[in-house]
Amino acid sequence: GYHKKSYEEIIRSINYWLCCALCRNKDVRFFNEIEYFKKSPYSYYFLQGFYYRHIKQYEKAKELYAEALKNVKQYDDDNYSSKAEHEMVMVCMFLGRYDEALDLARHSYERTPSNTYHIESYFRCLVRTAHPDKETLNQLMEDMHNSFDIHKDTIFNTMKAEYTYYVDKNFHGAIGLLEDAIRLGKDSYRNYPVKSLKEICKKQDAISISDSIIKKYGVLTKDSIS
Repeated sequence: GYHKKSYEEIIRSINYWLCCALCRNKDVRFFNEIEYFKKSPYSYYFLQGFYYRHIKQYEKAKELYAEALKNVKQYDDDNYSSKAEHEMVMVCMFLGRYDEALDLARHSYERTPSNTYHIESYFRCLVRTAHPDKETLNQLMEDMHNSFDIHKDTIFNTMKAEYTYYVDKNFHGAIGLLEDAIRLGKDSYRNYPVKSLKEICKKQDAISISDSIIKKYGVLTKDSIS
């Protein structure tokens, strides 16, 4: 009856969080514990994707998240697919495949337009397309500017810089804005403008510029977004 069902749900939750913790610690014991989800294909593939994302095997993670998304139909709960979509967008962006992430990023944003991660992901994918919709980009920048995220200034300045580079085709203007974002940025969020700076300078064959700015502010660059 009811008690047995709620007990099973508790056990399931504990196993789920255990698997997530093992992923974050890159602990191979994960492969024993994941067997619990063998009969739940969505969780089974999603959690494995999560593991491979943490060990930075993004291609493998991408395949597993794709499988998870294929198996999402059995659940009516929006939260199920939104987590996998969020992760899929992230690994596509890590791989530099912004075009592949675009539709999912748009979908996630439309579902929860106040979520700053979705605002930022959709913006990053859209601004890099061949003919981005300026009106949408400006709306996304405004959404970020009006959000309650404590890192919103760093993210907003980075978005403004990317707009300046990708849409206005103004390399030096973008660099100035990114330098401001790095100078004013706090803690690990400084990595956000740093990654953008490195990407833009690489495209322009101007790695010496990004190197000197990074050196100037003593920023340690990491690829990690948790």
